[in-house]
Amino acid sequence: MLSLRSHTVRQASALLVITALLSNVLGLVRNLIFYRFINRADLDVYYTSFRVSDFLFNVLIFGAITSAVIPILTGLLNRKKNAQAAEVTNQLLSWATVVLIIVMAILYFLMPFIIGELAPHFDAGRQALTVRFSRLLLLQTLFFSWSFILGSLLNGYRRFATYSFAPLVYNLSIIIGGIMARQHGIAVVIYAVVAGAFLHFLIQYLELRMTGYRVRFDLRFTNELRTILQLMWPRGASQGATQTLLSVYNSLGSGLQKGSITIFNGINDLQTTPTVIVANSLATACFPALSAQAGEQQWTEMNALLTKAFRLTLFILLPILAFSLILRAQIIRLYFGISGASWELTIIAISTFIWFMISTIPSSLVVVLSRIFYATRDAKTPMYIAIVTSALGIAISYVGVTVLHFSVATFAFSEMTIAFCQFFAYFFILYRRNILHLSFRSLAGYGLNYGIGSLILAATAWATLHIVDSIYVSTGWISTTRVIGLMIQGVLAGLVGIAAYFGYSTIRSKEELGWVKLRGSTLRR
Repeated sequence: MLSLRSHTVRQASALLVITALLSNVLGLVRNLIFYRFINRADLDVYYTSFRVSDFLFNVLIFGAITSAVIPILTGLLNRKKNAQAAEVTNQLLSWATVVLIIVMAILYFLMPFIIGELAPHFDAGRQALTVRFSRLLLLQTLFFSWSFILGSLLNGYRRFATYSFAPLVYNLSIIIGGIMARQHGIAVVIYAVVAGAFLHFLIQYLELRMTGYRVRFDLRFTNELRTILQLMWPRGASQGATQTLLSVYNSLGSGLQKGSITIFNGINDLQTTPTVIVANSLATACFPALSAQAGEQQWTEMNALLTKAFRLTLFILLPILAFSLILRAQIIRLYFGISGASWELTIIAISTFIWFMISTIPSSLVVVLSRIFYATRDAKTPMYIAIVTSALGIAISYVGVTVLHFSVATFAFSEMTIAFCQFFAYFFILYRRNILHLSFRSLAGYGLNYGIGSLILAATAWATLHIVDSIYVSTGWISTTRVIGLMIQGVLAGLVGIAAYFGYSTIRSKEELGWVKLRGSTLRR
């Protein structure tokens, strides 16, 4: 049974890693197009417009999906109760649609007041535009709710194809909107977002029909639905705490230099790329197996799975952290410099990037560890931790911006602090419950090994940067003040550093390297 599960997880993880990589590349391309064609003041409006719809979706839908829907549907499908799984899915779709339409109608009329709190320092024109866009984006919430509910059923069937490709379609739609924004204004991007969300739903629905599933309007309130509601509210509260924190960031950021909200969101997108590719892909692929193992109390098998997940997370993210810190100026200047950002904004962006990148490792491990709580149907513990750490983040950001007058980098520092606090809290609690039996000595040894390789990467990349810069100065052919010169320098330094880490890994980390080579698999037995 474990062999079959490991094989399934291996294939799913490979697919999710590849599509997550493509999706995040498209997301970064999307941002580059935004920075090229849309001014930073309008981008601040764009990002603020997502706050209400994101809050609604994460609290009411996403929390239920991660904590309750997938485990329950997976359990039904594992017991060959396919018809009952379809019924539960239809009940979720029906109730979600009814509740969301009511809530969306209320929010539509309250939107001017809400935006006044989310962006108190926007002028009247930008506030009015934000209200208009926020109302339109409520449709995205409805389409995403349908998509993620159907995606949960696909996840239970272990059909990850369209589940993985849906974000690609979504990002492609927004990219098209970003290109059109040059002539038609930022409003066209909002329409593209809504269209992309609908396509995100449509392609998953079409694949699900191939399993024999059919949508039925069903407002029955069954035991499974009651269980989902009981399990989802703690996760919804956790998401509410996180979304409240992001709203506070936005409110404080609206009073900072124009473009600050854009910097925070843009750098957040940049730093989440490795987290999504590694941790989220692993966690999504492992969750059905973890749920089944928790249900059967197969703790030894679960810990074997988690050990490999931890090892691969550290094996990939430690060198990425070293790479990012050494090439921080090149990365940010190429990322934001395309929009002609001032040097002052660039320095702020670099500081934000550093704090965010440090947070990637604890954030990724938290993503993996959180799935254990949800697999064991405990969503309250993560809720308490999320509420406490979000309150800490609010305090840090408020003091940093209003009292100490720091930049938007304060928010990234807050996120880093939260990530470390959550990781240590999760780890300690799971150990106290005798669920985790990972060897500290073993993990420390692996971490030291990957750390040495990362230092080698950093040293060789740093040396290459200076060698290339010396060549530029001596020849006068090109310089780092031009995009092409900066790109050549960064790419060469990156390639040399990666080659050094790869060479070290062929000697010291053969097993981990084998996992990466084997179709991107992370959990080969």
